[in-house]
Amino acid sequence: MAFMQLEKEIRVPQEAIDACFSLRKRIDSITPKKYIVGIGLKEIGGRFTNQLALFVYVPKKLPPNEVPSAEIIPSEYSGFITDVVEYQPVSISDFAPYNPLRGGISINPISRTGNISEFPGTLGAIVRSRTPPQKKLLLTCAHVVKYDYNEPDVNAIGRSIFQPPEGHPGAVVIGKVADVKFHGSPYMLDCAVIEVTSPNHTLLNEIVDIGPVKGVHLWNTPLPQSLPKKVKKRGGRTLYTDGYMVRLIFGALQPIVSGFEVISSVPGKAFAGGGDSGSVILNENDEVEGLLYEIPFSDLGNRLGSRGIAMPILNVLDALKVDLAITPAITSVVPNNAVAAISTFGKVVIEGWGFDASSKVYFGSFPAPVVSVSQRRMEVLVPVSPFSGDVDVRVENTFGDASIPNLQSKFSYNIGIRRFF
Repeated sequence: MAFMQLEKEIRVPQEAIDACFSLRKRIDSITPKKYIVGIGLKEIGGRFTNQLALFVYVPKKLPPNEVPSAEIIPSEYSGFITDVVEYQPVSISDFAPYNPLRGGISINPISRTGNISEFPGTLGAIVRSRTPPQKKLLLTCAHVVKYDYNEPDVNAIGRSIFQPPEGHPGAVVIGKVADVKFHGSPYMLDCAVIEVTSPNHTLLNEIVDIGPVKGVHLWNTPLPQSLPKKVKKRGGRTLYTDGYMVRLIFGALQPIVSGFEVISSVPGKAFAGGGDSGSVILNENDEVEGLLYEIPFSDLGNRLGSRGIAMPILNVLDALKVDLAITPAITSVVPNNAVAAISTFGKVVIEGWGFDASSKVYFGSFPAPVVSVSQRRMEVLVPVSPFSGDVDVRVENTFGDASIPNLQSKFSYNIGIRRFF
């Protein structure tokens, strides 16, 4: 929809407000609370005009001959035109089934016997265990998988988890709770991981509406580089929202940061709500900063808040003994040809994301020795090749996740001879 260009704002006169309440009273006397009445700009053909109108939301617009005569809205009322508008509200919650499973989708635990469906939370991200047998797991909050805050953590182990939440179309058990950490000292922990048991589901190391997870903010010092810090999240309730990290919460052990507060970037707009717990908070580089677990208060009503509280992600990962699952990607190879690599003594710098100590690098089918590695940068030695021509440089991790070849991941062995080094 689009607005016409208006020279100035249109003031809503008191007469229009009086007419609106009069029309609402009239409609409610015939069909109590069936319709919603308000004041707004007249809409014609999907475009808003510069004319004020009294609008009436209806479930479906019908021809006049199909509407009971007492419910027909007059074209004008108390000197103001009217506008009948279809209104079919849809919750912003995302209860759709997802396969592959990924971050930012709704989940909930199996209901207690005789109880209605448990309140949903969010699957935050895909993680991988640090200890054998290494496997991929699903990250969320502890209180998402527990029946209440006072329930012992051990009671939740093995509990079945649904996606989408139980009771919604397509809901199936995707896994069972594998580990839970819930306590407030010496710093806040409210986190859990789920083992995938469904043979029909695959995993994708991405966040809905955001894309690939590209790293982890290491929090090498107690403080981030600056406040405020731009962040974003995708939850099952309020979907994609962004905001600013504005406060740091310290735990009992200095200088450990126990949590941080985020406020919506748009005044009056929700950053998070009930059902978003378990969402990961990411910075502008798509690196995970923390795990959302609560809103400080429901200032927008209906369990919605303009603020959110999260735990630093490293606290969570260390407690659960997991790491974020990140699919490697290559954004540059420098130098990208054998001639230039002679001057660097065969050393090549690969930039991208998803690199770690387990990463293996291949030039075509030939493995390359790794000299050094960080999350976004690797230094390797160009392997010997008996062939000339271009090859794809590829990075793989121990879980079989591999970078996808692209123009930036090419390396040329063309130097006029058939063997390099």
